[in-house]
This record gives sequence, C-alpha cells and structure tokens, in this order.
Amino acid sequence: MAEIFRALCLWLGVCLCAGYGMYEDQIGKFDWHQEYLGKTKLAVFERSAVGGGRRIFVATEKNVLAALNPKNGVVQWRKVFEGNDPGEVKFLGLGENVITVTADGLARGWDPISGALHWQIDVSVNNEKKCDWITYALDEVDNIFVFCGNVGEKSINAQVFKSEPSANSASIAEHFLPCQWLRSNTRCTAVGHVLACLNPEEETIAMLDLRGILSSNPVEFSFHSLTSGKLGDSVKTILGRSPTVSALRGLEMQPYLVIESNVGYYAVLEISLNSEPKLVSSGTVPDTLIAGSIADDKPYLIILESNMKVTILDLLTGTSHKELLNIGNLKAERGNVESMHVQLFVKKESGTISSRMMLTMQDFSSLMVQVPGKMLWTREEALASVVGVEMVDLPMSLREVSVEKEFMISGGPFSMFIQRITSQFSQIHQVGMTLLGIMEQEIGLRPDEKPILERDEFNLKKLIVLATQPGKLFGLESGNGKIVWATFLPNLAPLSREQSSIPGIDDLPKFTKEKILLFLQRTSSHYPHLPLMTAVGQKKDSEGGYIVAFNPISGTLLESHPTGLELDFRPVVASVIHKTDENSLHPILILGDDGKVKCFPESSVSSVYEFRNKIFLYTIDQGKGLIRGYGLQPSSNTVLETEQLWQLNLPVNDQVLTVTKPKDIWEKVHSPGRVMGDRSVLYKYINPNLFAVVGEGYDPNNKYFINVYLVDGVTGQIVTSANHKRARGPVYVEHSENWLVYSYFNEKLKRMEVATMSFYEGNVERDVPEISSLHPPANSIMVEKQAYIFPAGFINAMRATVTEKGITSRHILFSIPSGHIVEMPWAWLDPMRPMHMAQMTRVEDLPPYVPELALPMEARINYNITLSRVDDIYTAASGLESTCLMLAYGLDLFSSRVTPSKTFDLLKDDFDHVFIAVVLVGLLGASYITKYWASRKTLAQAWK
Repeated sequence: MAEIFRALCLWLGVCLCAGYGMYEDQIGKFDWHQEYLGKTKLAVFERSAVGGGRRIFVATEKNVLAALNPKNGVVQWRKVFEGNDPGEVKFLGLGENVITVTADGLARGWDPISGALHWQIDVSVNNEKKCDWITYALDEVDNIFVFCGNVGEKSINAQVFKSEPSANSASIAEHFLPCQWLRSNTRCTAVGHVLACLNPEEETIAMLDLRGILSSNPVEFSFHSLTSGKLGDSVKTILGRSPTVSALRGLEMQPYLVIESNVGYYAVLEISLNSEPKLVSSGTVPDTLIAGSIADDKPYLIILESNMKVTILDLLTGTSHKELLNIGNLKAERGNVESMHVQLFVKKESGTISSRMMLTMQDFSSLMVQVPGKMLWTREEALASVVGVEMVDLPMSLREVSVEKEFMISGGPFSMFIQRITSQFSQIHQVGMTLLGIMEQEIGLRPDEKPILERDEFNLKKLIVLATQPGKLFGLESGNGKIVWATFLPNLAPLSREQSSIPGIDDLPKFTKEKILLFLQRTSSHYPHLPLMTAVGQKKDSEGGYIVAFNPISGTLLESHPTGLELDFRPVVASVIHKTDENSLHPILILGDDGKVKCFPESSVSSVYEFRNKIFLYTIDQGKGLIRGYGLQPSSNTVLETEQLWQLNLPVNDQVLTVTKPKDIWEKVHSPGRVMGDRSVLYKYINPNLFAVVGEGYDPNNKYFINVYLVDGVTGQIVTSANHKRARGPVYVEHSENWLVYSYFNEKLKRMEVATMSFYEGNVERDVPEISSLHPPANSIMVEKQAYIFPAGFINAMRATVTEKGITSRHILFSIPSGHIVEMPWAWLDPMRPMHMAQMTRVEDLPPYVPELALPMEARINYNITLSRVDDIYTAASGLESTCLMLAYGLDLFSSRVTPSKTFDLLKDDFDHVFIAVVLVGLLGASYITKYWASRKTLAQAWK
C-alpha cells in the first residue's frame, strides 16, 4: 500500500511540474538566440588541485567578462560592462575571486562559479588625466597595486588597495616616487613581486619591490643593465624596435619578464632585485607568440612560431621539446594567430607534459587546440561585430528545378513532349518514395548541382548573410542559426564615415558607424544562373574601396574575381539599380570621393545606359552641411559619368549631420490612400526618392537641438523639416511609405520621446498614375506631426516590419535597455490620433491620443530572453503576407517571426485536421447516400 501511495505522489509531482512548464511555442519553435563575447583580449585559466582546468575566464574587446567551459567552449556565465571607454577591462586577475579593473577605476571581485559580484571598490587615481600610463598588479592575498606614471613630473605614484567586501575605497598604502629617469618610451609592468620599468634609451631596467610599498618605509628603484654579458646581442636587437615589456602570460606571479619588439622579436629574462637579469630565451622570428604555464609545479615557456611550430621549454632545467601544430590550413581560413593562452597538464597514462592552447585569430575567432592537432572547440566571435545583414531566399526545390529544366530543352515538339513525360514520371516516382519514407533522389541533376538547402513552401526559411568587422562573411540558417558557410577576407574592411564634431563640444555623438554594404544582385530564382551577392567595403590599411562578389548560398567567391576587386577611390555612395540586365543581374553603381562612378559588373554598363535618365545619386558632407545631387550623363554606352544637378546648403552653425535614412528600394505599398471617417479618401504622398537627414548641434544659449529634414533626392527640395530644442541624440530614424518615425532625448524633461510625421497630398487623386519628383502634386503637401513619451528610458535600435505585398499592418520594433524587443503597432504612433473621440474617428478605429506610449509585457517578442547591447534590427518579408522575419544583432543574435496582423493566412497549430477530415468524409458519404435514396424515391414516384 505504501509503495502504491509513493508511486501516486511521484506521478502527481510529475504532472504538477508539467503543468508549470512552458508552452511549445515558447521554447524556440520559431526563434533562436545565440550569445557571443567579442574578440578575446585577456584570459586566465583556472587550475584545480590536480592541475586540470575548470574554467577559462576571458575579457574581450567588447567589454565583456565571461567564464568558459574548457571542454566545449560553452559560456557558463557572462558579465557585460558599459559599451564605451569606461567599461574597458584594463586588468584581469585570478585569486580567491576573479578580479577585474575597468577604465572607470572600479575594481570588482566576482565569484568564479556563479559570476556573482562579491565586492566593488574604487581604485581610480587622483588626477588621472596627468597619468601617461597606468599599470595594475595583484599579490598572493589579492591586494591591488595601482601605478600611475607621469612623464612630465618625472614621477610614479603607487597605491595599494585591499580587496575585501567590507573595504572602503581608501588605499592602505601610497608612495610618491620621484623618477628622473622616466621617459616617454619607458614601459613598466608588474612581474611577481617586482615592478619592472624598461628604459630603451639608457638600456637599463629599473626594479621596485612591491612588498616594500605595503610598509611605511621609503622605497627606491634598483637599476640593472641590459647590455652586459649574454644579454647584449639579444636585447639590443629588440630595444631599437619600439619595445614593449610585460609579464610572461600565464606566469604573472613568477619572476619572468618579456621584452618584445613591434615585429615579433622577443627576449625572456629571469629577473631578481639582487642580481642581474638572466636570459632565458630569445627569438628573432617575426610573428612569434609566447606564453607561460605551470605543470607539475614547474614553470614552462611555450613558443608558437608563424609556421605553427610549438616549443615547450622547462624554465628550471632548460630542456625543451618541439612539436608541429597540425590543424589544417589555419592561416588561409582564419588569418594570423594574434594571441595565445596556454594550459599545460600531465597525462595520467604516460606522465608526459601536454598542452592546450586557446588561440585568438585574425578573424576574431577563439580556438581551443590540444597539441599536436586536435581541435576541441571553436567560437566565432566575429558574430559579435556584425556590420552588414541581408536575407536571401533559399534555392528552389528539386521538383521546381526539374520544371525549369523542361523549358530549357532545345528541339522540336516531339523532344519537348518526351522531356515533359519523363519529368512527370520522375516527379511521380519521387512523391511515391517520399511517401514511403525513402530519401529524396536527384531529378536529372549532377551531384554538384544538388542544393544544400531548399526553399520551403511559404519561404519562411531563408539564409542570413552576415558581414563582420574583421572581414569575415557568414551564412546562417534563419530557422536555427546554424552556420552553413564562412569565408574570411583579410583585405575587406568596413566603410566608416569621417568623424565630424562641433568645435568645443566633445560630448555630441560622432557617428562613425562602420558598415559593409551587401547587395543582392541576383536571387536564387533564376535557374540555371547562380545567385550573386556583392559586398562593398574598404580595403584594409588603405583608402581605396574593395568589392567582393560571392554566391550567398555556398559562400564561394566569383571566379572572375577570386580575391576581390580593388578600387582606386574611396566609395562614398553605393546603390543597387532596380532594373536587371540580360543575365538577370541588378547592377551596382558606386560613386567615389573623386566624383568617379563605377558600375559592377562592368558588363552591365550598357544596361544602365538605357535608363540613365532615371538614376540619381546624392552625397552628404557631415561637417559642412552640404548635400549634393548627381545624375548620370554618360558620354557613351560604355563609359559612365556623373553631373552635379543640385546642391543644398543646410545651416552649418554648430550643427553636424549625423543620420541619413532613405526609403527601402524594394518597398511595396499596398494602398495609395487612407479612408477617412466621412468615407472620403486622403491620398498618401508616397515619394520613393525622399530621404531623411538629422542634424544635431549646440546653440549659443547652451542648449542642444535637433533638426530633421525631408529632402527629395531628385530635385534637392526640402519637403518639410522639424526643430526640437533642448533635445539630443542618439537619434534613430525609420522611414517608410508616407511616414517617418524618429526618437530623441528631451533634455528639459529628462525623458525619451518618439516623434512621428505623415504626409498626404489631399483628397484629389493625381492625374499621372506614377509618382515623379519632377511632377510634384498641385497642392501643398499636408504634414501631420505628433510626439509621444517613450517610457522605457532609452532606445537602442528601431525598425519597421515588412511583408511581401505590404497589405499587413506595419509595426515598429524597438530595442530597449532591459534587453527586450518591443513590438508596437503603427496605429499607436499615428500622428492623426484624435484628442477627443467623435463618431468619425470611431469609424477610423484610431485610439485617442495619450501622451505616453504603453509597453505591455505581451508586446515583448523575446519574452524572457535578455539581449545584450543590440546594435540594430533587420527585417525581411517571408512568403506569407502575415509573417515578417526579424534579426536583432549586436553582442547577441536573436531571430524570430513577427505577425503584425496575426496569422490570418495560416492555420493554427492546434487545428484539428482529423476532425475536419472525418466531417468531410462523413458529408461526402452522406451526400452519396442521400443521392441514392433520392433517386430511389424519384423512381418509385415515377411508377405510380
């Protein structure tokens, strides 16, 4: 009886847990989330009592602290600091806690297991602006040493802080050390219990005992020559090549000093306060990386040369052994190795020393490799630095390809008839095999023609093409975020605008957002032509442009330009043409800073020449406030030239043009008018040539202001403008159809606001069917404006949803500081929301005007997932009119589906197909039975 009761309680407990579980659509059915850290800058291996690694603590260039599992690279916990300079991690150490010091002078102690914050103290230096350099150190009891070097005053200020939860920010010891030998090229670092300062001019090294700083007794530096004895030849080679000095990575508490040159030469010295430095190892091979580690309580030096040769040197005995790191063509796939962190361990079976290396590559990826060549895991950290996004339709299915092949057969009617019959039988055969559960076979295709991905029926699955800051391109499945392909282009760098700021005002935003422009020139729907995408950027370490054409489905580069195409000018404007040439390619026009225009591919120049009168370009000079418009005036059908048509001089007084937002070239507008409450039609002003320009500045009355201009890109006419006093950025703009949405921070009321505009031509329809900037409307354009309070505090990104036909209602997606993506209907932002509800406004179904926008919890499309530091949001249309695909990218990647008007064209998941089928079969059977009895009745009546 007791066993039955125990089993019953267990069953009830299981049912109760299931009752509190998540629904099926909440566990990643239509969305996925990926966390990234950024390029690794600092790393520390945690060591257990037996010498094995438990966790790897890393600090990245994205100002992130994280703990990684050394076995699989999974993030165990992550802490994200401020995204700007104050959040930069300057020091990472491991004692009882994981200790970090950020640029704002805050030292924090983190729990190694959970990442919980144990304590936080202020270790900032007084008059930090006078410091030419700051160095941090940690001793065995986790005391934090801070050294500030002032070259002008020839002094070093040393402070010691106690790292305890109850400790205040006051230093427990402080010394002001006069240093007449201090120079601008002097470099200092903490090595074990010594502060070592390298003076290249005097070829000496100054040492200071850190333990003496803790006492109240005066302390002094001791000086040692670097050119005496065996040190002379090795060190002199390095001292003349901009040397840097540091502790041996992985052996910071050991007395080993590393001197490195700017070309990769190095020398490892064993230092002591009471004796001259000893040379342990040196090398003159460029691009050599060194690190240290401890195994079996012995210090080792690990040397990695550019040819992937690994040398492990015992620092106590001087013995060494070499191995070759064999992990494929690493340099071609990921570039050079930029940093190395090593963990040595003793194998239990043989007792020999083996090593694991965490390598940071040129493409920002982090690799964990076990020598001699076993790849343990890889993290593609370049995905934390996305600078370009595009979604591409997947290739056609095999059935669709077979249908396309039918129309490619050349010959008479008989051969076409045979091909059609063969194709039909192949399709029937394939359907039969699919129903039987047999793998789908190719239909007359070669093995290399079989697509790796196939388009689904409603085009809900796409391929996401991402361009990243280091020049690496990725192809991801939109359904699960899996990486399909990756291509590293070391010469590709993002385009960046020149920094423009107002004199005397340093806190205004300097918009230098880096971008790699991605243009889809040919989709996957033009069989047998392969899809083609082009990336336009800048050549690394050069001012010239750089173009790379590739297949977005496979990632393979164009055969005619396998290494990319260099331009002899810096691209200022790049735009894709909506017309296609004879190869179904959309040409790209690139306007340079020298006024030259280039067409890519060059074979499409003749096609561009045919509609040259309909192509207009514009450039913006941020600092001077000049907007110039250009038109194509080619001298022949083989040479393209531009001519300046207009110039717009915006007020430059204390103003910088920070944001430019044109309309999407592929945007579709379903309805040209808006039905009012009195059944009249208010026609929209839908000008595809409009673009928005935002200017930010500071007036003489010490007040920030923002100006918003709507400019026609063909004529240069300002359609409308708006001025906001005591407002500042960052400003985010979304421009679509006949409306404009932008956000700004209200300085006076200390709140975030969202302003909207909508444009109408009036109640009279145009005589001409197509909208043209050269034929403006007869009446003046009606402009409706309104502003709302945004309660979330700040906005990180903003984007409007898009659909295939433009029928579905538009929603605006906001990224807010809490890490959520909020979906807001356009009706709530409509500037025509009435102040008072009347009968006519009720017919329009507009909500009444309320100053503050509502952000309900159900509007958060990422529910309980927190997204860190979202840079932007990308949206794309699917094959279903109700569904929009979105991708939020930044430090994380998050993709989902958005249905602004609900799924009106899709059956629900709980739709009872069996019940409907039974009803239909029953009705069909009843109709036949009724027909039979009706005919019997008619026959019986006929015999009467």
